[in-house]
Amino acid sequence: FAMRSNQLQKHHIQSFAKLSIYERLSWAFSQYKFLYRFMNTQSKKINKDIRRNGKRYFQQ
Repeated sequence: FAMRSNQLQKHHIQSFAKLSIYERLSWAFSQYKFLYRFMNTQSKKINKDIRRNGKRYFQQ
């Protein structure tokens, strides 16, 4: 199993290395935007939903 996850990780890194600098930036920005939704003050309600409902929230 460890070997398989290692291969997956290598593959992930290789596929990321194929991206151009702009694609990398847009990927990083989309990650940031996704995380920011949980960090800003207006998202406290969302955070409450996640704390209450847990996994179900992400399975929508």
